[in-house]
Amino acid sequence: RVMDQQSGKRVSAGFKAMLQILEKRMTIEQVFADLKPLDDLIEASGGYPRDFLRMMKEVLLSAIIEKIAPPIPSTDLSRLVAKVIRTQIEVYDKPIYDEDLPLLVDVARTHDVPRATRAQAFRIAELFDHHFILGYLNGREWYDLHPLVRRSPKVIAALKEADEKKPTH
Repeated sequence: RVMDQQSGKRVSAGFKAMLQILEKRMTIEQVFADLKPLDDLIEASGGYPRDFLRMMKEVLLSAIIEKIAPPIPSTDLSRLVAKVIRTQIEVYDKPIYDEDLPLLVDVARTHDVPRATRAQAFRIAELFDHHFILGYLNGREWYDLHPLVRRSPKVIAALKEADEKKPTH
């Protein structure tokens, strides 16, 4: 868990655990001048190690292509992390079907998965398979959109539209 569902704040133990995954693969102090820019990458991963490591690989490849010698300076690392996150948002955005938007909005709002119909359950399962929805077991079971899905222009627009349709009392 890298984010607290209730407060939306970062969970430091989760961030440390993600860095430990990286430490098992490299001496991070030799590669990065400052670890702070990695916080955005960890948050964007949603605590999903495979995405974190995949994005980290893209950051490192970008640094190599740009001939940035380690330890990668903080300003360069921040720029590379932002670039990789933007690219991954596009990767997650492309396969989102318009018909999935109501399901994604429902999960984002309720932190639960809808179980109204068999067809809906099968589609939710596919969204889990593609990691568009992540499940968490932190005291209790809850669900949320992958942070990169939440940043998709399609999802942002659908969430905004859903907020505008909410009845005001």
